[in-house]
Amino acid sequence: MKNTLYFLALSVSLILTSCTSNEQDSMPLSPQFEKKEVNDINLPYNYLQSFDEVSNVKVDYQMEKDGLILLVNTGSQKIKHMYAVIEQHGVPVMVFLGSSDDKKYFVKGINVSRSISIRIYGGFKDDTQLVNTIPYSPSTVFNNIAVQGWASSDSYIKVSSTKFPAGLIHLYTELKTKKGNVLVFLGRPAEEDFEIPKYGDLGIADLKLFGNTAYKFTKAN
Repeated sequence: MKNTLYFLALSVSLILTSCTSNEQDSMPLSPQFEKKEVNDINLPYNYLQSFDEVSNVKVDYQMEKDGLILLVNTGSQKIKHMYAVIEQHGVPVMVFLGSSDDKKYFVKGINVSRSISIRIYGGFKDDTQLVNTIPYSPSTVFNNIAVQGWASSDSYIKVSSTKFPAGLIHLYTELKTKKGNVLVFLGRPAEEDFEIPKYGDLGIADLKLFGNTAYKFTKAN
């Protein structure tokens, strides 16, 4: 009688284990992919949110003791979230400026000794993908993370970077393509070797990475 009860309990346990395993296997997305595709409340943008380079923009700069003043005039273009890539001697940094309403931006800690290249990227105010928050404090600097190598394959870009800095929060890539330049939000890849989908077939000519190590949401005015 004891043996019969033991085998009955064992059979029930095996059935329950099998059902649980089948339920897990039938989930539409595994957790590691789910984080990439589903909007995370701790992220400022959806994965692969893009920002086109702004054309017909007038940019000037003035040197100050502790940094750089950028004067950006976008004309009639209303930009909700605006970024600048500032490049000097081939070394770039990315800066979150804010909205195009301000027109004058102070970037602390950037000293310019020669002429620089400035590229402006933006998400326009009619873009419904942009939440009504300022994702970073104005003039937040994103440092360049060196790329060891990259290659495009079909619609994917395979990237290998140097070691991520400690405390890396968010990663962006600036892509120079045959169709123009674009800035893309990558979240935070788990490893230095990763893939970027959807952009590999655009004719990539160059790729840069930018990351920050301090982050907070700021309510928009």
